Amino acid sequence: MKTTLGVASMLAAGIFSLNSAEPSVSNWVSVLKTFESFTQFDVETGPSGQDLTLTSPLINLGFPWSEAILSWNTSAPDSAQFEFEAAPQFEGVAPRFYPMGSWGLAKEPYRRKSLKQEFDPQVSIDTDTLVLKQPVTSLRVRIKILGAQTPTPNWIKFLAVSCSGPKTQASIPSPNPATPPPKTLESHPREPLGTSPAREPIQLLVPALSQLDYPDGKAWCSPTSLTMTLNYWGKKLHREDLLVNVPRTAAAVFDPDWGGTGNWSFNAAFAGTFPGMRAYVTRFEMLAQIETCVRLGVPVIASVSYNRLKGLDKGGSGHLVVCIGFEQNGDPILNDPGTSVEIKRSIPKARFKAAWAESKNTVYIICPEEQHKSLLQSLHDTHAGD
Repeated sequence: MKTTLGVASMLAAGIFSLNSAEPSVSNWVSVLKTFESFTQFDVETGPSGQDLTLTSPLINLGFPWSEAILSWNTSAPDSAQFEFEAAPQFEGVAPRFYPMGSWGLAKEPYRRKSLKQEFDPQVSIDTDTLVLKQPVTSLRVRIKILGAQTPTPNWIKFLAVSCSGPKTQASIPSPNPATPPPKTLESHPREPLGTSPAREPIQLLVPALSQLDYPDGKAWCSPTSLTMTLNYWGKKLHREDLLVNVPRTAAAVFDPDWGGTGNWSFNAAFAGTFPGMRAYVTRFEMLAQIETCVRLGVPVIASVSYNRLKGLDKGGSGHLVVCIGFEQNGDPILNDPGTSVEIKRSIPKARFKAAWAESKNTVYIICPEEQHKSLLQSLHDTHAGD
């Protein structure tokens, strides 16, 4: 049975038009579109009544992009399995949906699944990223809910579509947030916001954890960074459910097909299972956007090249760190889970930017739902200068 539901509530955010030629600004342009309501998606119920398929309308990003990352937050029984697919809209070609990940908390009868595969000369999936040889401007997203009695679209709390492409390709539209956000955002009383985002030092009270404290932790940089961030919110919001430990997080985000815990989408998905939390992956265009988040009390998990972060003149060695503050001179302060000697330390600004650029400035954002729209608006208002 197929139905089309009413009018969507879609918030287009994270759209940044850059005119600066400074080397500190990313050569990639990124646009984020988020969905908190799915009333404009087509909904189809399977014959058994235990499967549900939601298909989005055509999502126009407004510029030519060549990479896309999906993030999702769900609230469902552990037995539910979610499958996410994306169909880039190539001109003159019938759309085809490509698998972007299978997600669920239960290990059986389903399991989390990702792919690293080239499907045709134009499209490949790199675990959590859709990669196109030829840029497009639009796509559709399809979500399948499997193996649960009486599934409902309400089990999907949030969907984020982050698309990016080389800056030379892009023509960025003017942002138009659906709902004007509040002008202020509550911050921790021990974490002053300051009046000048780039000039007053700030440091958030994020617990410092090392992945090396665990026998299997050598490759646990992502779940350790995620655990630090969830613990920060747990202490700040007085919520014991967010005070998770690293092994629990690692088990929840483990990707058996990739064989590790660094699947970006799965990390966001786990964080998004907690009530009242928003979690997603996106790409920024400048370090000032991380600083905006931090000054609003939101630590940012950044994907970097560990080699370049250490000052080596070579890339590779993917790693995740938590940006928890900034020095007066603009150097970021990081919690680095890859060491047990000096987890919290400042990194020269230029070195961090070079390391971060290896992932095309990928970040995880985790914050309470009620702060999310304000955060998006503040990011949009961030000056293009860095």
